[in-house]
This record gives sequence, C-alpha cells and structure tokens, in this order.
Amino acid sequence: KIFGASRFGTTTMCAFVQCSHSSRTSATQFRISQKPKACAIFKRPAFFGQSRSAGTLSSASTSYAPKPFNFSVSSSADTKIVLWGAPRSRSGLIQWYLEEAGIPYEFKLVNMAEKAHKQPEYLAVHPFGKVPALTATTSDGTSTNIFESGAILAYLAHKYDAAAASAEAAAEINSWITWANASLAFAAGAESLREKILGPTLADLDRVLSGRSYLVGGRLTAADIAVASYLFYFPTFFPTISYDPYPATKEYLQRLTSSDAFKNTMGAR
Repeated sequence: KIFGASRFGTTTMCAFVQCSHSSRTSATQFRISQKPKACAIFKRPAFFGQSRSAGTLSSASTSYAPKPFNFSVSSSADTKIVLWGAPRSRSGLIQWYLEEAGIPYEFKLVNMAEKAHKQPEYLAVHPFGKVPALTATTSDGTSTNIFESGAILAYLAHKYDAAAASAEAAAEINSWITWANASLAFAAGAESLREKILGPTLADLDRVLSGRSYLVGGRLTAADIAVASYLFYFPTFFPTISYDPYPATKEYLQRLTSSDAFKNTMGAR
C-alpha cells in the first residue's frame, strides 16, 4: 500500500551552514594535488572551528581508521572510501557517520572559492558540482560515485552496517533518512511556514522518541545521524527554536552529540 499527500510541490531543500573544515595539526598531514584548482586531501578527518595555516601543508598523508562506536560493521576492507566535502555543506554529517561506524576514509576538501567544484575532475564525481559526494573504489578498480547526503548515508549503511544488510532493514533506515531530508528539513527551512509546521513535526518526533532510545532497532544507525544532524543545525541557525517543549527529543540529541565521533567532526566548532 502506498500512502501519500500533496504538499506545496516536491522541492523541500533548504541550506544550513557548518563551520570551516580544518585539521588537528599535531596529527594530520596534507598534500595538495598538482592538478589545477585541486582539492586539499585529508587522510585524517577534517575538524571544524580551527584555522589551518599554510605551514601545516605537507607532501605526505596519513591513513586513519576510526574506532567503531555502537556499530556492527561488516567487512568491506576491499573498498576505498573518499569523501568530498567543503565548509557550509552537509559533508560534516557524513564524517560523523564514518567516525561512528569506524570506517576508514579519505577526505578531500573541495575549494569552492576557487571553483574546484566546477572543474572536470570533480564534475565527473558530482554532475552538479555540489558537496558532499563520495567515491567508493573496490580492489578491482571499479569506482562508484554517490551524491546527496541521504544517498551517501544509505549506501554506507547498506555497505558497512551488518544489521542493515537486508532490504527490509535498509528500507526502515532509509525511511528516516528520507524523512530527515524532506519533512524535517522543510519544517525548519521554510521560514514562512516554520511556526505552523515545525511544532507539530517535532511533537510527532518526540512521541516516537519517548518510546525508544534510537530510531531503528534499538541501536545507533544512519537514521539517527540523519535526524540528529538536522536537530543540531536548527537552534544554531534559527535561535528561536528550542527543544524544551520536547523532552525526549532534547535528551536524544544531547545523548547522540556527546559521542567523541560527533565532537571530532560536527561538534568541533
């Protein structure tokens, strides 16, 4: 059965701002590609809220494999993950998931100011020149490019989270990812309608969270990363939004954002 309704068309995207990507210089090395308008390449995840001076640049790079937190990670050691991102994008939430799941990855910082996102090298990854994007390359050299944060989360969950391997489990997680990007983001992003629809949306979410610790399966999944990322954004960029009337949602967000993975990515402001 399919249940649906029409509401103001289908365009529900809204923009949120994150702090600038940066590095922890004592643990990170970089290299700058020789290609024109290229991206700085990070093996260690980029951290937010710190300045990066030219003196931290190096011709070397180091691999980084985060320790998994509350995830059942399947074996996919044959796949190299490259995350393309930039400040003022949703690449931070993808990093949060990668860190929580303990998935080794390489981060490439796309220099939007220098139009690196419009260069052929990057347009081959993301046809619309946006971030984030992700490239997954298997041991036989086959590469798959994925764009849109929701699609990236869905891929990573299916690929690495053993509990999300079945079509049914993946569908349950993907339902929440889609809801976060469509309904939840729209509720806060549509300024003229925010007062009317955000309250009921948060009330519904609070009702769900009052009966569970996590959204799917009693454990942290990509569904939680998608929803909690927006919950984190909202009060930062819309100061009038408060979760005081929604105690289960407030506790849920505080608990998820207390992890080291969050603090080292989105939370390092």
